[in-house]
Amino acid sequence: TMNLPLERVEKLTRHVTQRLQNDHTYLDTLAEVLFRQGRFAEAIETARRCQELMPREEHYRRQVRRFSQARDALDPAKS
Repeated sequence: TMNLPLERVEKLTRHVTQRLQNDHTYLDTLAEVLFRQGRFAEAIETARRCQELMPREEHYRRQVRRFSQARDALDPAKS
């Protein structure tokens, strides 16, 4: 397994998602990177995009919930 810096992974993933805007797998990767960077609002927005693309996929509902809970734990005013 390669351990690339999150900034590099974000850059690579954004490059792919610009070309494949409706690819939920790459969008999910981007959402996870944003989450790990502490960019919760962007992560939630991206995960919601995945939900729109794949509404029956439970994974994306869990991602939105996980990202939202982390955001709310750090800033209860956002909930």
